[in-house]
Amino acid sequence: MIIKTKAVPRPSRKFSSSTQKSQDGDEILTKELIRKYIAYSKRAIHPKLDEEARNRIVAFYVDTRKKGGEYSDSVSITARSLEAVARMAEASARIRLSEVANIDDVERAIRLTRTWRNELMGENFDMTTIESGRKASARNHERMLIDTIRDLESRSSEKIKYANRIDIYNEMQNHGVDRGKVDDMIEKMVRDGTLMLPKGYDTIQTLR
Repeated sequence: MIIKTKAVPRPSRKFSSSTQKSQDGDEILTKELIRKYIAYSKRAIHPKLDEEARNRIVAFYVDTRKKGGEYSDSVSITARSLEAVARMAEASARIRLSEVANIDDVERAIRLTRTWRNELMGENFDMTTIESGRKASARNHERMLIDTIRDLESRSSEKIKYANRIDIYNEMQNHGVDRGKVDDMIEKMVRDGTLMLPKGYDTIQTLR
């Protein structure tokens, strides 16, 4: 039964089949059939990685890990990411209604992983930035600041060891970090308990 309209003829909802035809004559799966397909695959199909697939995931992890990141604490990939690749490969197999996730499923998962990593952060992907919410360059500057303060403390002749702010400015400027940035970092570290101001604004002391 066909209900005709002035626009494009459409089959009646009551009599529509599980597939429809596009204007080019190709079959189109209905939403209802897709929902049933997905529900069945989730309920009945539980894929496991075969040995070749597992080895490929490990190789991908090791290769990515070796590349490292731009900074010393940059982590290019974590064990959690490894598990995500495995889950995607299993999902790929499930779509095929297969109980075995093979090398093709893993390659598909790896392509997806590389795509989103590249779109998110480019070639210098850093999981530490994602998990901490702080870019590697910012973490590097903070470590540099702490090291600078500790070095100045070690050279202090005072009974209570601290660094003078002006000396910190001078040292950090040698590393390309301006005063405004130094002040922002000091303020943040005072708030989180990493630094304190033992004798007021111009004196800085490490606490950790």
